[in-house]
Amino acid sequence: MPRPLVLVTYNADATSRAILKVALGDVADLAFLADAAPINRGSMLERAEVLFTWAPGRDLRSEEFRRLTRTRLIQLLSIGVDHVAFSLLPTNAVVAKNTGAFAEAMAEHVAAMALAAAKQLLPKHAKLAVGEFDMTSPSRTLRGGTCTIVGYGSIGRAIGELMHNLGLRVLGVNRSGLGAGPAEEVGTLDDCERLIRQADVVAIALPLTVATKGLIGARELAWMKDDAILVNVARADIVEEDALYDRLLRCPSFQVCIDVWWVEPYRHGTFSTKHPFFALPNVIGSPHNSSVVHGGIETATRLGADNVRRFLVSGEVAHVVPDEERHPLGLSVDRPRL
Repeated sequence: MPRPLVLVTYNADATSRAILKVALGDVADLAFLADAAPINRGSMLERAEVLFTWAPGRDLRSEEFRRLTRTRLIQLLSIGVDHVAFSLLPTNAVVAKNTGAFAEAMAEHVAAMALAAAKQLLPKHAKLAVGEFDMTSPSRTLRGGTCTIVGYGSIGRAIGELMHNLGLRVLGVNRSGLGAGPAEEVGTLDDCERLIRQADVVAIALPLTVATKGLIGARELAWMKDDAILVNVARADIVEEDALYDRLLRCPSFQVCIDVWWVEPYRHGTFSTKHPFFALPNVIGSPHNSSVVHGGIETATRLGADNVRRFLVSGEVAHVVPDEERHPLGLSVDRPRL
């Protein structure tokens, strides 16, 4: 009986290939689309029962999707799925995201940004650079404060663990109102106001969906304390750009740490902002790199391969993309986003 074929559609490096071969070599044949001669691509796609992919609309030509007649599982390397054109994928295939991938790295990034904001590291550095030795202006401590995590899933729990270890009380918000880990309380979106009002640090780790696009606007920003620190490592479109800039101008003690932007190179081919955020002293930015760490792709590959193996051995699939994350958002798609 022929073994199932797992087809890797992105250009996996040597380390990732070795991980996949160790994880799956005894239960499936493994092939890499990047190695295929043009004449062989069609037959490989027709035989593939599993696609291991990052951005299928980038890796496959539009006419090639109809060849995925045997594909039963599409395993994404990323946890974010708003870059995926689901309408192109075979309707009978299960699509799984890579829950847990990059969570620890992103949690560290949130903690680093929140601490940098609380300790006023960038303004103090800027003063030193022009010869001002400001030793007496106090910073603040996060210990004893509250961190509310909007999006208490795998990334949110990892953020919560670090914040709890820093001495903060942790509150969470997600769809179900349930969640293990360090959160003292987990509520639903209906509880957002009550939980956000308590926060010294608000961390956003939600997936981008029709329901969460623009979720944090002027009203929600007004719920936050005047000296709150908002950290977004999810998707920029969850926060209204105009409302955020207005809040930062009107309330200089309010701080924001932004890792994700409304116009980014992966999605738009360039980086820009509508407002001069970087002219404000209460803004810290990073270039959507919270998940980009040494060994991160390897860890994600192992997690994804484990899910593929589970499917091939038992028929079970973890982390199936829920319907609410598959709705079109009017965004450009199929560029890889972690």
